[in-house]
Amino acid sequence: MRVRQLIVEDAKGRPRMVLGYLDAPGNVRRFGIRLDDPKGAERFGMAYMENGAMVMGFDAPPGTGDDRNRERINLVADEKGGAHIRFLDRRTSEVSRIYLDEQNRAWLSFSDFTQKPASIRRYGLPGEEVVRSQGPQ
Repeated sequence: MRVRQLIVEDAKGRPRMVLGYLDAPGNVRRFGIRLDDPKGAERFGMAYMENGAMVMGFDAPPGTGDDRNRERINLVADEKGGAHIRFLDRRTSEVSRIYLDEQNRAWLSFSDFTQKPASIRRYGLPGEEVVRSQGPQ
């Protein structure tokens, strides 16, 4: 059997899983799997991006925050050999990240973009650092 896309439906005929190209306008071409809830909202996606990254994302249900971006957790192995886990809040702001930098050091960072200027604190073996953006005071 050879298919370009496989759609698995639930007992009521609703698409619940899509396997194949998951192209979205304005994004890098991707091939993977998407799982939808019974109402058709994406809740999980895993994809190989044509830029070389491998991405897994977990989405919150609609109506539980800013619906423009319902992602809450992303797990990425990027095209340059790096990696990160990103946590987004209900406003779609990145509040925490665990990542591997260019020198192969692991960092845990916490962000608060409600402050002016925004504040980012990160922890790693080299120590603790506080980074403040140069935004409006």
